[in-house]
Amino acid sequence: MLRRLTPALLALSLPAAAAVQDPNPAKSAIPDDKDPVTTASGLRYSVLRAGEPDGDHPAIGDRVTVHYTGWLTDGTEFDSSRRRGEPARFALGRVIPGWNEGLQLMTRGTRCKFTIPPDLGYGERGFGAVIPPKATLVFDVELIDFEKAPAFVALPAEGRSKTESGIEYVIEEAGRGEPLTAADHVELHYAVWTTVGEPVMSYFDERAPVRTAIGDLRLPFLRELLLTLREGGSCRAEVKTADAFPGSRPPALGDAATCIWMVKAAKVFAVPAFVAPDKDKLTRTDSGLQYQVLVEGSGRKPAASDRVRVHYAGWLEDGTLFDSSHGRGEPAAFELSGVIPGWTEGVQLMAEGSTYLFVIPPALAYREAGHPPKIPGNATLVFRVELIEIVR
Repeated sequence: MLRRLTPALLALSLPAAAAVQDPNPAKSAIPDDKDPVTTASGLRYSVLRAGEPDGDHPAIGDRVTVHYTGWLTDGTEFDSSRRRGEPARFALGRVIPGWNEGLQLMTRGTRCKFTIPPDLGYGERGFGAVIPPKATLVFDVELIDFEKAPAFVALPAEGRSKTESGIEYVIEEAGRGEPLTAADHVELHYAVWTTVGEPVMSYFDERAPVRTAIGDLRLPFLRELLLTLREGGSCRAEVKTADAFPGSRPPALGDAATCIWMVKAAKVFAVPAFVAPDKDKLTRTDSGLQYQVLVEGSGRKPAASDRVRVHYAGWLEDGTLFDSSHGRGEPAAFELSGVIPGWTEGVQLMAEGSTYLFVIPPALAYREAGHPPKIPGNATLVFRVELIEIVR
């Protein structure tokens, strides 16, 4: 999986994931102050645009979505989510102190100018080639949205249910729709505490949500808990530490025998249903690849050297699903030359906007070796592929 590079503002706490920096940054206009206020820490801020007048404020641990531009005091622009065309998302508390303090002053929709002294920024060391030592930084920050971090709630002594293996749990949110099954693909939110409420870990600590088929989860207790839920539903459970962390346990748990988990099926992603290929509708190429046009697009056709974005689902011939971008809730992007031969050949037949069904023989897929544990040796594969766009 490819990971996005983290903007420079995150680098103080996450130096290994710092953004690539322009060695010759441009200069741009810094907004003027509007009735600036200086806090006790030395942070100077002014409200450029008011947000929700009675809205909530984010707190440490909450996940925020922001647009921002950052300058040195001489107008040198060193980073901007606006120029990248994509907001930054992170858990508050994992950025420089000036941001941790300033964002807690804002409500959704607020846009502020922060002037951050060195001790609330990157201090005496600076950051990379762009932010010099002891630099005062200026940011134009817009708080687009935020999500509250999970809060600890002790399990009540009464009213607990038990899973088949004996895990005690309570349903917190009922959710909607039908009960989940092992085949469902979900966005999993979770948090772990000690039995007295000390935080251990949370999906908020991750760079991206966990998206997986329930049946693919390696920890049996997680599968069990999710199968008690519906989409949007959540539960809290007391889990044996040895079951939750069969390898090395987090230091925060010490020698505790149990820990408290919150598990939520935040979203369920629909995967196309398997339809057995109709031999009478398949076209066969010289290589042995077979395909059926489900939707014919009108865009460009890719070359083998192109990068493409697709949605897809892949099955064995008996209808067993082994992979799907739909189940992760977002398209896949890759170099067409870097995938199995059946894909390299087949996707070049498609125009942007097309959806094809491919039947790929072993010689154009994973051959005798297969791709354990899901794809056995000498397996013929069936794919439903939608070509969204060519990314040059």
